[in-house]
Order: sequence, then C-alpha cells, then structure tokens
Amino acid sequence: MPYTTLEGTYKKRHMSCCQMEWQTKPRCATCFDQRQSFDFCQALLRTMMRDQKKGSRDADQFFSASHFVHVRPMFEVTWIPFLAGLSGPLQETDSLEVVELCLDGFKNAIRVVCFFDMELQRNAFVTTLAKFTFLNNLGEMKTKNMEAIKALLDVAVTEGNNLKGSWHEVLTCVSQLEHMQLISSGADVPESGKKG
Repeated sequence: MPYTTLEGTYKKRHMSCCQMEWQTKPRCATCFDQRQSFDFCQALLRTMMRDQKKGSRDADQFFSASHFVHVRPMFEVTWIPFLAGLSGPLQETDSLEVVELCLDGFKNAIRVVCFFDMELQRNAFVTTLAKFTFLNNLGEMKTKNMEAIKALLDVAVTEGNNLKGSWHEVLTCVSQLEHMQLISSGADVPESGKKG
C-alpha cells in the first residue's frame, strides 16, 4: 500500500476535535499524541522499506514502543489468534497449570480491550470465557470450569466499570450460580422456561 494511500486512510478514519488537518500545532493532547504516533509510524515505515530495498536482514533488530497507544492497533490485528490460542488449550486440557495460564491470558486480554474500549473484542473474550464456565451443563463440569467461573467474577470486579454490554454474560453466570446453590440446598426451584 503506498504511503499516500495510508496517510489518506488515516486522516479519514481518525477525525477529532482538531479535524486532523495535520496542523503544525494540534489544539488538544489527544490530537498531539495521535500526530506523534503517526509521525513515528511513518518514520518507522520509511526505515523498514529502505532497509528492505537494501536487502538487510537484521533478525536481531527490534523497535521499542514509546507510548501505550501503539498497543491498540497491534491488538486489533492479533486478537483473533490470541483468542484461538487461549481457548484451544483451555478446552483440550485438564492440567491446572495450563488452565491458569490460559485464564490469566483471558483476564489480561479483557483488561486491554476494556482499556481501549474495543467492543467487539471485549464481547468475544468475555463470551468465550463465560462459555468455559459450563454452568449450563453441570454434569460435565470440571475443576477448570470452576476456575473459569472465578476468572469471570474476577474480571467483573477488576474491569466492572468498563464491561458495558458484556455485563450480561457476568450476570447470567451469577444467576446460574445462584440457581445451582438453590438446587443444592434442596429448595423447590421451578424449572426455567416454565411459567408458574
């Protein structure tokens, strides 16, 4: 993709209070940060393209991100492989060590998507984590499912202010836990879906 196309796309997608006309002095801190990030990416892209044309193969060369705003575009690109990489092992294993690592990955991913207010990704991670609770199928519940319940409740406590529409999954989990507790205590609980 030519640079001019990339710059034009960036300008169209990132309008703000300064209208992103790339003024020499943006009026607010957000626009200044976006401009600074864009300039850094632009310089990095030029350097990478120049090195690629020269044929250099520095495998040990890394670039450090200087600001946290670089995380959002990277996570937007990689969230689906992260989700698959976390849910696959969690589904297939009963090893508590692997389960804990996967659940930590879910909690950290949810923290990132909540911080950047990424709705689609937040819903995907929270919904997937809620499905691993197996509260709708008590007969097949294992230790890893109990750990998933704890992780989901931990996410609700730590990221509660940013969960927005994903609260539905958390509240459904809490409701199913309450229902399970009532059944285990011997209370007369009407079947769900029946009126009466």
